[in-house]
Amino acid sequence: MNDVYMDVQFMRDRKRMDPSLPAAYFLTLKLESRDSFQRSELAFEDRPCWKEWYPVVRSRQAREQMRSEEKLRALGFKIDAEYRNPDE
Repeated sequence: MNDVYMDVQFMRDRKRMDPSLPAAYFLTLKLESRDSFQRSELAFEDRPCWKEWYPVVRSRQAREQMRSEEKLRALGFKIDAEYRNPDE
């Protein structure tokens, strides 16, 4: 399925954290169209012209990611540089 984003969340019930007792887990799947996802990345007032502004926002996010990864590399973490986001 192209042009669909999926958000997967997996959580454990905080009230049942004792490892000697049964636990409860929650799995949440959220499917969203690419247009809806990209529109939601912008401030509410910018959403009417989201197609124009999304590339700007995505470029800024990519720069922020690069800065964060540089900091982590400096701390000795290995970053998988081969991964490519589906929208690239």
